[in-house]
Amino acid sequence: MVYHEVLYRDEDPDLYLLVEGQRISRNGPDADGVIFAVSRPSHDVRLRSRSERPGKFGIPDDRLLGFCLQSLTLNDGSTVRHVQAAELAEAEGFYGWEPPGQIWTNGDAVLPAGLFEGFSSPLCLTINGFGMPNYPVYDEASDPQVLFRGFLSLGPTCDFAFAQSHFDAEPIDLLRWASTDLERLIAGLRNRFAGLGDPAHATLALNPEGTEYRLIDSRYASFHTMVFEGLSADQQDELRLRDCRRLAFLRRKLLHDLGAGQRIAVFKFHSPDTPIAAAHDLLAALRSIGPSALLILAPATGASTPGGVTAHGDGLFVGNFDPLATELQAFAHLRSICARTRSLLGATATHRVEALSEP
Repeated sequence: MVYHEVLYRDEDPDLYLLVEGQRISRNGPDADGVIFAVSRPSHDVRLRSRSERPGKFGIPDDRLLGFCLQSLTLNDGSTVRHVQAAELAEAEGFYGWEPPGQIWTNGDAVLPAGLFEGFSSPLCLTINGFGMPNYPVYDEASDPQVLFRGFLSLGPTCDFAFAQSHFDAEPIDLLRWASTDLERLIAGLRNRFAGLGDPAHATLALNPEGTEYRLIDSRYASFHTMVFEGLSADQQDELRLRDCRRLAFLRRKLLHDLGAGQRIAVFKFHSPDTPIAAAHDLLAALRSIGPSALLILAPATGASTPGGVTAHGDGLFVGNFDPLATELQAFAHLRSICARTRSLLGATATHRVEALSEP
């Protein structure tokens, strides 16, 4: 497969909504902001746009920035609600509040269903804000950010998460930044990760190198906190409780994503002898929740090529990587594997991967 890189750069953020799995394009900008006409949704709405890292312009900011929200207004003709940016700060896909009163998205943010309560259909959603100076525009069929957002990492380590970050795809998933093993993963899937996020089952500890705190539920996984500095006992307890709440949310999101079957689950084996029986066990555990497809990553052998994919039927695929590849080579192989897997699923599955919805 030939990949087309950036076709051109555009100042248009291509802002749109994803409502009930359907893309809703803007009616058009006017003096009051960007306007969307929607029916009242029963689930969260995703606010999506192109995205870019300011560091590429020489600005000392490595965040992935999409659209800068200042406020939004909901109006169904009888009820009007104005929402300031601060109300959405730190929500999924949003960064923190910044003066004089704005928050950036990462290009894929969530407008909670609760925002739309009390309104009737149809309603008008007006979004006020601005975008980056310009954005990369890809051939839609080979946009790596869209491609990698359609895959859901199940572990056992963060290898696939680093590839997603490399291609500026930053989905918020339970096991994306975690360490687990096949046995615990299958057990968790079979019991829907029951009790995950309960502080009674979670301990906070430094990793073996003493460089980062991990939140550990020994039944399921060890989760990265991304907190590296030393903390007092009170700060550690605050971090533990905060991340427990986050795990409870991410558990619900994982079960929703698997139940919808709109993303392709990924698990990596390090053995050159791919355990197909174990892969089928994992697929069966996934299917107990929803109609997921499963991509197994395994080292290439003499009979396979790095970047290649083999279909094993019933939604099971095995993609081969080179254990000795450089980081950039490994990312390129994964991009080929993901694109090939999505292609093998067919046009209908491809559309469903694109049309993600949230609980």
